[in-house]
Amino acid sequence: MLDIFRGLKNLIKVSHVHIDSTVFRLHYSITVMMLLAFSLIVTTRQYVGNPIDCIHNKDVPEDVVNTYCWIHSTYTVPLAHASEYSQIVPFPGVTQSKGLPRKYVKYYQWVCFCLFFQAIMCYIPRWLWKNWEAGKIQALMMDLDVGICSEVEKKQKKKLLLDYLAENVRHHNWWAYRYFFCEFLAFCNIIGDVVILVDGDGDDDFLSFVYSV
Repeated sequence: MLDIFRGLKNLIKVSHVHIDSTVFRLHYSITVMMLLAFSLIVTTRQYVGNPIDCIHNKDVPEDVVNTYCWIHSTYTVPLAHASEYSQIVPFPGVTQSKGLPRKYVKYYQWVCFCLFFQAIMCYIPRWLWKNWEAGKIQALMMDLDVGICSEVEKKQKKKLLLDYLAENVRHHNWWAYRYFFCEFLAFCNIIGDVVILVDGDGDDDFLSFVYSV
């Protein structure tokens, strides 16, 4: 199983030249790695078992029933979550409908794709900023992080760097705006994930809508 996730370790490698904030790095490294890992776990049946197991009659083949349950949706009865039903239902939300409103759940086969899509969305701000930054910070360092530079050479490079920064104050506003835009995209990703995945209004969630479409 470790072989599956070995390729994800590159996502947490951080360069010694920091071109972004710590929170931004967590967003495109740890968050993306976790989302991809969970997506892989969901799709690897040999490690986590079958994604769904239905109670069925022994006369019907198990694979047929599980395939049917996987393709079709299940449902719960919202009224059966109420306290007055707690003593008469086997589990909250599980009861015979008898005309009662149902809440359908149709997300099974979309979980891995949703996690993968979220990982891509979380990495897009990093991709944009890396292309816009284009190694500018690394170039400005002028190999000052290399220990074999002589003191005279370091002083010359530091003077060049300070002179450049002094002469170009507020000349990189557009470059800074792009970075703030990427951080704003990362923030929007988190808010979007909460809005999409949290079903707080009692209606069918976004994944159910995607399935139905």
